[in-house]
Amino acid sequence: MRKLAAELGTDSSSLYRHYRNRTELMLAIVDHVLVQGIHGYRRQGPGVRGSSI
Repeated sequence: MRKLAAELGTDSSSLYRHYRNRTELMLAIVDHVLVQGIHGYRRQGPGVRGSSI
């Protein structure tokens, strides 16, 4: 937590104000990354309406 806080230019105590522990913070990060990764995703291929395959 200290290293992450230092990279963010803050103190680890500020991270603990928003997240109870490291696991909670990591889950929030993973959630954010996954949401960003699927934003605008459109399934393509067999079985999808409008697919020419």
